[in-house]
Amino acid sequence: MPIVAIHGRLAVTGMLFAGICVAWGLLNFLRKRPVTGSYWGALIILEALMVIQVVIGAVVLFSGGQLARPIVHYLYAATAILSLPAAYVYTRGQDTPRENLIYAVVCLWLLFIVDRSRATGVEGTLMPAFTMFGAWLP
Repeated sequence: MPIVAIHGRLAVTGMLFAGICVAWGLLNFLRKRPVTGSYWGALIILEALMVIQVVIGAVVLFSGGQLARPIVHYLYAATAILSLPAAYVYTRGQDTPRENLIYAVVCLWLLFIVDRSRATGVEGTLMPAFTMFGAWLP
């Protein structure tokens, strides 16, 4: 499988996992539970997915990949990497029920950012603007 295809599929994986983290955080918040160890683990996995995605994107770029609007794609990548650590710093690492809502919102933001990044990465192709659902279309 070409590295560009891996980069694209990993973006879809990141969006789906971010969606799971949104639902999980909201459920914990509504149940008034603190941030659980399992949820912390899921957030770390999501951050790792974002970092791996950016590293693979850098490999694609340095192997001759072309983007229609590269600066926007780079800004999305930086935002994807920095969002969860920024939320952790903002919450000071606390694990009260309120933090579940904050992390759920940040994960929703990541879902949106990865979707927009995919849209700028495939600009000029037949991919629809909201690519999360278009990822499975031919």
